[in-house]
Amino acid sequence: MNKLKIGKGLLALLSILVFGLVLVACGDDNGGTADTPTEAATAAPATTAPATEPAVAGEDPVEITIGWWGGEVRHNLTIEVINLFMERYPHITVNYEFASWDDYWTMLNTAAVGGNLPDVIQMDMGRIREFTGNNLIIGLNDLIDQGHIDMSEIDMDAYQGLLKLDGQYMGISLGANGFAMAYNTELAAELGFEFTPELTWDAFGDFLRETRAARDDFYGWMMGAEGEIMSMFARDHGYNFFDDDGLGAPDEVFLAFFELLDSFNRDEIILTLERQDAMGEGENALHHEIAISQMIASNQVVGIQNDVEADLGLALLPRIGAENGGVNGEWIRSSMQWSISTHSTEQEAAAKFINFFIHDLEANEILRAERGAPISDAVRDHIAPLVDPVVVRTFDILPIIAQYQSRPGTLPPPQHIEVGSGFARAVEQIRHGEATPEEALEYFLDHAERVFSW
Repeated sequence: MNKLKIGKGLLALLSILVFGLVLVACGDDNGGTADTPTEAATAAPATTAPATEPAVAGEDPVEITIGWWGGEVRHNLTIEVINLFMERYPHITVNYEFASWDDYWTMLNTAAVGGNLPDVIQMDMGRIREFTGNNLIIGLNDLIDQGHIDMSEIDMDAYQGLLKLDGQYMGISLGANGFAMAYNTELAAELGFEFTPELTWDAFGDFLRETRAARDDFYGWMMGAEGEIMSMFARDHGYNFFDDDGLGAPDEVFLAFFELLDSFNRDEIILTLERQDAMGEGENALHHEIAISQMIASNQVVGIQNDVEADLGLALLPRIGAENGGVNGEWIRSSMQWSISTHSTEQEAAAKFINFFIHDLEANEILRAERGAPISDAVRDHIAPLVDPVVVRTFDILPIIAQYQSRPGTLPPPQHIEVGSGFARAVEQIRHGEATPEEALEYFLDHAERVFSW
């Protein structure tokens, strides 16, 4: 067994992990179903799997443990798939642990200190660097190369690029999504506006200003998740929000975003905070045509559609445009991942479970994309007739995102949460009219400098 030495520095870092949030699309979650941590009961103790058939001839009995966060629906579906897996592989006994979002990371913290992490860990992108840097999860390349995890039919750049550190894949994506515009298709048709992949911020702003001038109580766009939009804005300029240990874009790119936000805010073509606060309980801006579109993680359209009678479409976010040097900021994100811990003594069995989970058609008939759109084209095609049509829209947007994806995203540094809070505060200052773009930039850079200790 690969033992891990736990020092004081690691204990401190693991304590930080417990309280960290993730980049949101809501996730980044990335935690919860694609992005938002789901409601759940408190942590459940490790559960021993029921007795299974005798071991397959020639196969020695092995035992592994799976750990995940989520809510009751996810727990039940995952347990059902585990039972199916043990029917297929009766020589493998699967035990499991599950918890709500916060309790899950507390559970892993305790297990890491004790040297007994689950063999298979449901991982979050915001924590991969920490877990990798502290030797808590293994690189999966050898298991992939040996065929224990079959990735031969997976677009690795599109679906796995973000999970690669120093040449090693540190997790296998359990669900894919991307940032998108959910829009009221009926209102768009009425206004004669088309959300094309080539839509630029300038053209979008012109349309919103023209429409606001002609319609009462119309604010155009529900912005939200400005940090995630900034990430795409930076990528469209050829940079990243973060690099390995700091900000990845020059000051002028952040300033250009603050200027765009300020102009939209002053012209009231993004739903104002005042109008948003005035909305009644259950009132939805897309339904009541107060806004035509909303920035979301693509999988979130499933929940939003339940509140809107009008049919919702999904489209790419606007871009700065090739004429302005744009290189496309889109990328496919992983909602969550399966990783294998360094404490595992049954890594091949753990890999076999991961492979089953992402590829087996019957297993995915049970799961029905609960963790996000499957990364396998064959699985998505198979379950598409079985899921709600609005879920299929989350499948259909992925090839479009991949087509306009210039490169995989990058994993953020450990300080991304605290830096992101400073960025959110700078955005709030602009939204409330308390700061100019230049003042907001100065505030943000000062905050980032303190966090990164430059």
